[in-house]
Amino acid sequence: MVAREVMPFNRSLWGEAFAPDHPPRFPCPTCYFSHQGRLIAELSNLHVEVPQRSMFSPRFRLTMRCDSVACGEVVTVAGTVAPWETEVEGQPVVYSEALYPAFFFPAPPIIAASDAQDEHTGLLIEKSAELFWIEPESCMNCVRRIIERTLDNFGVPQTYISKKGREERIPLHVRIQHFLDTDEYVAESFGALKKIGNMGSHGEEIGHETMLDAYELLDDCMRHLYDLSPEASLKVKMQTSSQARIESLRAKLRDLGG
Repeated sequence: MVAREVMPFNRSLWGEAFAPDHPPRFPCPTCYFSHQGRLIAELSNLHVEVPQRSMFSPRFRLTMRCDSVACGEVVTVAGTVAPWETEVEGQPVVYSEALYPAFFFPAPPIIAASDAQDEHTGLLIEKSAELFWIEPESCMNCVRRIIERTLDNFGVPQTYISKKGREERIPLHVRIQHFLDTDEYVAESFGALKKIGNMGSHGEEIGHETMLDAYELLDDCMRHLYDLSPEASLKVKMQTSSQARIESLRAKLRDLGG
């Protein structure tokens, strides 16, 4: 991995839909961390087709390009066209036709990885961004695996030797309890994230806003554990969410499913 700039978590980028004439400036999957490239799109690059059967929503495909001249990455996004209700500056707005992405290729990064993480953890973060649009449950299963890998990186054991002399796996919730001695703040968040990770592993339905809650909390954890900027002086800016906000997110995730 190359040195990476801090990318604050911007929840507004990752809505379930967006207006055709005002697409979000998604971070470039190739060069955001080296040249801060962002994706731009023009209406001329939007193609909408209507299936012959009226029961199906119109389909769209859109080409986005990186605005960095040093990159020029091309990203394809496709999905469905349908009405969308949202808020703009606190006011309700209804779009009669909005674009609901079903996949991006390649997918924009949702949160930043760190050079201090092992390569597998970084790949899991990238994979989760792909699955975010395609399969929410698998996406949140990736979040669980990111937690497990992070615990590995900090030396939390995966197994123990039982009284019968057999090697047994340590349950994730027990490993998180062990991590309380290393970083109580992150361990508390990992405990909440485990809940949605378990839901993903069991194929339970997960809403879009719930996924964003998980990403915001995971992003805070990664910023707390790692320096996500090549500038050591920026460490003081790593935690972007207030303590009250983090406590609220933890509580929401712990309460999932009753």
